[in-house]
Amino acid sequence: MHLLGISMGGRIAGMYAATYPKDLTSVILVCPHGIKNKLQTMFAEQFKQTKKFALLPDTADEYINMINMAVHKPIKVPHLMAEGSMQIRNSKLPIYTRVAENMLDYDDMFERNLENITTPVFLIWGNEDKIIDVSCVDVIKSKLPNTLKKEFKALTLSIISLYGTWYTKIWYSNFASCSWFFIFKRIVFSIIEISS
Repeated sequence: MHLLGISMGGRIAGMYAATYPKDLTSVILVCPHGIKNKLQTMFAEQFKQTKKFALLPDTADEYINMINMAVHKPIKVPHLMAEGSMQIRNSKLPIYTRVAENMLDYDDMFERNLENITTPVFLIWGNEDKIIDVSCVDVIKSKLPNTLKKEFKALTLSIISLYGTWYTKIWYSNFASCSWFFIFKRIVFSIIEISS
C-alpha cells in the first residue's frame, strides 16, 4: 500500500508509517505537520494566549487572510464566497478548535517518531510555505533512520519553488507525475523548479 498525506494528513500518514511500517510500500509526505519550527511555535503561542488561530478564522476577512497565507501569490477571494465558506466552517468550529488544541498538545509527536519510519519516503515541500516552515525538511532528514538515508532511493526530496502550503493547478500535474515515478519507478528527484 502507498500512503499520501498533506499537512495534517502528512502527519497522520507519517505516524502510520512509523507505527505500521510493514503495511506500506512507500509514503508520500507533503509538508507534514508535527515538526517543531518557528512558525508552529508562533501559531501555538498565539493560540494559547488568545484562543485565536490564523487557520481557524471567525470572520470572512480572517478567512480571506488565511487563504492568502496559504498560497505563494495572493489571490482575490470574493467576499460573498468567504462569507458562505464561513457559514459552513462556523458550524464545525468547535470540532476544528478541539483538533487544533490536540495538535498543539502533541505538536512534536511526528518528529519524535521519525526514527521508526523504515518505508521509502517521498518528501515534498513548498519553499514559500508560510504555515509549516520548510526548515522542517532538515529535521526530517536528520531524524530518519540511517538505513533509510544510506539507500539514496529510499529518501526522495522535492523542494517546490514558489509554492506555499496550497498549490495551483499546474503544480498538481507535476506532483502527480513525480509521485507516479516515485511509486512505480523509484526515480529520484532532488529539486523540482516550477515557475508560477
